[in-house]
Amino acid sequence: MKILFCRHGESVENAKGRIATAVNDAPLTKKGLKQTYAFIPIFKKYHVQKVYYSPKERAKKIGKIIDEKLNLPHELVPELTERDWGIWGNLSWHEVSKKLDKLSIKKRYEMAPPKGESWEKFEKRLLKTIKKIENEAEKEGYDVVAIITHRGGLRALFPILLKKSIKKHREYSTDVGSISIVNRIKNLHYSLSVLNVVPKKGGFSQKKRSKHWYKWNSANANLAKTTH
Repeated sequence: MKILFCRHGESVENAKGRIATAVNDAPLTKKGLKQTYAFIPIFKKYHVQKVYYSPKERAKKIGKIIDEKLNLPHELVPELTERDWGIWGNLSWHEVSKKLDKLSIKKRYEMAPPKGESWEKFEKRLLKTIKKIENEAEKEGYDVVAIITHRGGLRALFPILLKKSIKKHREYSTDVGSISIVNRIKNLHYSLSVLNVVPKKGGFSQKKRSKHWYKWNSANANLAKTTH
């Protein structure tokens, strides 16, 4: 089975960058809506047989677009929503990151924000959901499905599905409107085919990372080496 993991299009909060609130249900921007429509030719090209998506507004918009453009089954899956950050959900990503950067990877994995969900619990929830999707695919004979979800979910899932260390989670940070493709080897074990590509004219283009992104990612990678 092949899964096309899609990060939703740009939302109003995404457009704010690191001052965006950690948990929100902001709608798509005009750019984000265009990015979401761009998934459709890719779904056609890869013969996607069903689409699953998060209940957040920026992700579930795909359901209406599928009804408009494709004759394809789709399903809203509550368990595909982003991590529950508890009372930290009202903070900006910049503020949340400052709290997390002080912790080792082990503490980050086990720690739950007040009234929130730990990375470990979040991961288990997502894996349970992927297992259900695998089971349905086997039952219905699906060879290719698509999942519309969030960056945090993909960062939690990919190291586990690809049998990598969770220390590598930042390597799987994806851009809004991007697609990553994995191929199933066996239950909850996949190989990576494509990572973080952007639909363009029915094909893909590799989005170039900004100098700021490389600087930020490198700094966090160095921090990881010194704290784990």
